[in-house]
Amino acid sequence: MAEHGLELLTWTWPRRSSDYCLVVERPRGACLAGWYGVADMIGRPVRRYGWRGYVRAIERRLRRRLRTADPATEAEHQALLRDELVRHDAYLHDIRSRHDDSAFGFCVCFAAVYGHACRVYNLGDARAWRLRRQATPGRRTPAFAAHALTRDHNGVDQRLRETGSPTAFFGSELLDLSRKLTCFLGIGEAEAVHAAIDESGETFTLEPNECLLLATDGFFMPMIREALGLSEGLTLQSFYLEDWLAQLLAREADNLKTTRPSWSDLVGGLVAEARAGAARHPAYRDDIALLALYRAGD
Repeated sequence: MAEHGLELLTWTWPRRSSDYCLVVERPRGACLAGWYGVADMIGRPVRRYGWRGYVRAIERRLRRRLRTADPATEAEHQALLRDELVRHDAYLHDIRSRHDDSAFGFCVCFAAVYGHACRVYNLGDARAWRLRRQATPGRRTPAFAAHALTRDHNGVDQRLRETGSPTAFFGSELLDLSRKLTCFLGIGEAEAVHAAIDESGETFTLEPNECLLLATDGFFMPMIREALGLSEGLTLQSFYLEDWLAQLLAREADNLKTTRPSWSDLVGGLVAEARAGAARHPAYRDDIALLALYRAGD
């Protein structure tokens, strides 16, 4: 990727994680064309259809599709990924319908990257953030901003949008509602899938000093639990951790004691915080897949 001006960082945990990073890149071309994603299995594996084998099959299919189609424009590149997500949703639903709907599906979050232009697609409760590092007058270390690019398709997001005010969650309610998914890859409801894909927002350019971060819920749910414990209730802003991530990045930059900390070091600090949060809140401990994209040398 570096020859096209971008760098990639992927991380999964534990070693035999049920979460997965997918990396699909066009092998040649004047500009980078790639699809980058994280996937979190839901449900259970079934005989003949191992989840790990299936997600690798998705990756192989996407790689073959990108190579043969060789999109000439950003719009073609995005449309190809959109069509493949719809196709795999229908195929997975067919598998699930033959196993009492208990067979696996996936929460996925993908970024379609063409040159430095990015668009995010989300089905389920994996997330994407656009992180920004910015110099601050009078401070040796930079400040940070985090902007959530996706919304969770689950009961927590629904509850917060209905109440429109700080909302308390008691006992296991937060976890229980987070598992009530309204959309995911394999749900087989064409209207819901198309709506979720179309709500992904506008294409943006990944600028210098910015990082696109994709992660499954094992990364951020312990942080949400911690944020809930420090407040009288969750709001949409605190649920999507924009201020929380900005503060964590600023703290990590202070620890690194450099005026321009690299994104690889900063994301490494977020990973360490996620694992520490899971240790503090073991009920929220889960597998993690994390992917970060940023300008080369940044």
